[in-house]
Amino acid sequence: MNKKVGVFLLALVAVSISISFISAAATLQDLSSGFVNGVIGFFKPYVGALLNSADTSYTNEVFMGKFLVALIFLTITYVILRKSMSSFFAEKTWLLWVISIAVTVLGTRGLSPEMIQTIILPNTALAVAITAGLPFFIYYTVVSDWQSLFAKRLAWIFFGVIYLGLYQLRVEELGSVGYIYPFTALLALLLAIFQGTLQKALTKARIERAESAIEAHSAIAIQMEIANATTVYNANPGAYVGGMYASLVGASKNTERGTSAYLKDLRALQKELAKFSP
Repeated sequence: MNKKVGVFLLALVAVSISISFISAAATLQDLSSGFVNGVIGFFKPYVGALLNSADTSYTNEVFMGKFLVALIFLTITYVILRKSMSSFFAEKTWLLWVISIAVTVLGTRGLSPEMIQTIILPNTALAVAITAGLPFFIYYTVVSDWQSLFAKRLAWIFFGVIYLGLYQLRVEELGSVGYIYPFTALLALLLAIFQGTLQKALTKARIERAESAIEAHSAIAIQMEIANATTVYNANPGAYVGGMYASLVGASKNTERGTSAYLKDLRALQKELAKFSP
């Protein structure tokens, strides 16, 4: 039910944004510009009020920059609270979101336009690359830890829209350097589209690592049994009692004694150990 409500709300937002620009979009550039203006026009009155960035001193590009900072701040806060107080928030997901949003608002409201311009909206190629790559890396590290596939896709869509907006607003100022922004937006869009495939691949890799660890542990256990049987046999060959590994194919029975029993057990253990060889 929550997933259906989320999809409905997302669709409603998308339709609301689309209405504001689609009629005026005659070219791809117009479409891009209209989309960005539609996103800003939809979110700025609400998000801007929360983040103290709705007044005229905040240009659209500074607003998008502050929105990006808030989005990263929110994801990090959410994960830290969820991991550090998992038992408390286990059945209070709504409270976790409320606290995370409140902490984000308090932590970003005081950022001035000058600080945003310096931190997230530089002009040089290297600085633009860093301010695009570093948030992307942080965001990926945090979002990849989320369990909900829908939440991951929604998060990457928001991230991509922000960078598309930054490109549209700064393309004339940055020139060719500005194409770092749409490249970052494209990566975010690809992650949103292929999130299911990526999640399956990561899950499969984790399972394979776990199976390898179990196999390695089992192999070590068998090696220890071989060493133990050899120690017992060497201490007194004639007193070696069979039957310790009767569950293994070819191992000695509890009626067998001495060297023959030991050799049967040794061969049976070595066959089991060979199963773990690549």
